[in-house]
Amino acid sequence: MAMEKQMRTLLDAYGVELPISLSDLGDKDIQLDFLVDGILAAGQSGIIAGASKTLKTSLAVDLSMSLAFGLDFLGAYPVTKPRRVLMFTIESGEYMIKDTCLRVAKAKGVSREAWADQIHFHCDWAPTAGNSEHIEMLRMMIRDTQADVVILDPTYLMIDGDNMANIQKQGTELRSLADAVLAEGATPLLVDHIKLTSGNAKEHRPLELGDLSGAGKAAVFRQWVLVSRRERFVAGSDDHRLWMTTGGSHGFHSETALDINEARDLIGCRNWGVETIDAAEAAREVAEKKREAAEAKKQETKERHVDELYEAYVKASPDGLTDRKAKSMTSLNSTNFQAAKAALINRTRIEETVYLAKNKQQYEAYRCTQ
Repeated sequence: MAMEKQMRTLLDAYGVELPISLSDLGDKDIQLDFLVDGILAAGQSGIIAGASKTLKTSLAVDLSMSLAFGLDFLGAYPVTKPRRVLMFTIESGEYMIKDTCLRVAKAKGVSREAWADQIHFHCDWAPTAGNSEHIEMLRMMIRDTQADVVILDPTYLMIDGDNMANIQKQGTELRSLADAVLAEGATPLLVDHIKLTSGNAKEHRPLELGDLSGAGKAAVFRQWVLVSRRERFVAGSDDHRLWMTTGGSHGFHSETALDINEARDLIGCRNWGVETIDAAEAAREVAEKKREAAEAKKQETKERHVDELYEAYVKASPDGLTDRKAKSMTSLNSTNFQAAKAALINRTRIEETVYLAKNKQQYEAYRCTQ
């Protein structure tokens, strides 16, 4: 009895429960509480990660607004019930966050008058992992705002960059942030960049967990939202075509495509238009665009060959050139020369003639048409 009491005292001191039997586990009523149906679950640490120019912060704001007002995330993924959100975002600043909130609210039909205290933002400070005072301040803010979900953006400004390759130290730092949030009964979601060397991002393919930057993140986070571009970012463009891959230890995984438009309306205000597209349909579209681009590049090369060959005939006009001489005046191989010559004949830009050599011998030749 004394041994059992001593063990109980020790376990209580560390907040550790006794092991549960298989029978008791089977009888236990355990329900998975989703924040966003099939995508994000409550009580599990998560990560929102993507390459540059994939609207990570804007997507996190859409998620915050969706959770706060119980509206569909990105207009397509049901939020199970309203939640209180605390978001730390220290890259964008208050102006950009307010602008994004206004645009997202307009898209979701939430009037400015309906804004209350469901969401709190901190745009000037974020906790640093491993700093006990910062961790305590984080926990105090969670309690003060009564947050159910805490979004930390961006992760790289909250951890020690010298430990990126050390899975043990990285894991410890990330867990210190996630565990502090979980200890207050809230769900931690960290926003992060991916590897600069990611082949998937460079080739505009959907991301995988292996694309996360640093060590240990795939092990620490139990759920993820990964975002990459389907097409190259064009400066000044208001259209963003993205891939979004979601998944987690809760057993749900999905891949979809997003078309996001931020064009300005008639009074100069930017919009937040989101369309979700079936991944297979988007993949076919991407493949077709690649085929068209390859065909366009091939045609461009052919036209360059035609122009190069025609320039040789122009220089020789009006005497004309034999095939051997014409080819020697270009960089074309035999196949490309014959194709370019056939195109010039078909377009009636060159015509057959006779070339008279110095030895008075005649050869078949071509010259520019008159």
